[in-house]
Amino acid sequence: GSLFEFMQLLTKDVNVDSKTMDNYLNGTSTLLAAAYIAVAFGGLSIIIGFCGCCGAIKENACMLIFYAVSISIILAAEIAGAIVAAVFKNQISKELKPRFITLEKNHFIPLNQTLSNESSTDVTITTYINYLQVSLECCGVNNQSDITGSDTKWSKSERYYNGLPQVMPVTCCKMKSTKNELLSKNDWKNSRDYLSDPTCPNTGMNSLTEGCYNKLEKTIDFYALPIIIVCVVVAVFEIFCVVIASCMVNKIRKDDGTHV
Repeated sequence: GSLFEFMQLLTKDVNVDSKTMDNYLNGTSTLLAAAYIAVAFGGLSIIIGFCGCCGAIKENACMLIFYAVSISIILAAEIAGAIVAAVFKNQISKELKPRFITLEKNHFIPLNQTLSNESSTDVTITTYINYLQVSLECCGVNNQSDITGSDTKWSKSERYYNGLPQVMPVTCCKMKSTKNELLSKNDWKNSRDYLSDPTCPNTGMNSLTEGCYNKLEKTIDFYALPIIIVCVVVAVFEIFCVVIASCMVNKIRKDDGTHV
């Protein structure tokens, strides 16, 4: 969605390292393919589960063996997929984090300039970063210095807020609970009304200190935990089903006077 479009915009208008961008876009395609594969495995599991039920009801050893082998293959694929996803996540983080630090350093501009300038790459990137910082209540990729450091575009820009020199980005200041209204209305001209401390941009007091990268990771981990728990439960259940199916096959063969 919006993040993918943002990366496409950066590819077109900003001098982005082509190898990094190719890795990102390939990674996005890989994740999309993984999602389709997961859906396909889900549908396949239903069919296999039906075969397992029929095999159990009819005490058909062949159908139960097919069920046990198929579930084992799916389980192995799920484990392999989890390992690949973990490695892929680390690779993407390693390659993209420095790039986003560079983008923030070279393109993030003060709010007064985003309001006065026409649409540009700097304005677009700043808008995305502002939205992220307000949403996650964070500042900079690692910390405030990613923006306020002496060698950043923000620091080298002419910065004024309410007619006074500005020392802290507006979106690095703590907001009131009405911050979502600021984002939904895009009401940046009245940003002062949403600040917990209206003097924060001029004094740096009551500002946000946690970096957005760590905050984003925490947010992803928070939503990923229930999914991980469900996947573990499903995997345990699949192992249980394989064991039960194997036991039933042994019983059926013994009843038929044969041995495994």
